[in-house]
Amino acid sequence: MSTVLIVAIVVAAVIVLALIVRAMTARRRLAGVEREAIGEDVEFERDQAADRRVEAEVAAERAERKRVEAELHESRAREREHQL
Repeated sequence: MSTVLIVAIVVAAVIVLALIVRAMTARRRLAGVEREAIGEDVEFERDQAADRRVEAEVAAERAERKRVEAELHESRAREREHQL
């Protein structure tokens, strides 16, 4: 009876050890996937920031062009006014 008990304890210990190893492996895989996802999120956010900077620069250039156009129109209006 004691031999059967010892074998049962050893088998149970091996099963528990296998479950622990399996859980640790799954945890490592999950951590790797999470790290990869975070890395992708960081890259996406940096790309978004770069896109917004480009959009801001384009908007600033457009605004400058519009300002220059307005000044040109104003100048033309003054010239026409002087012609009257």
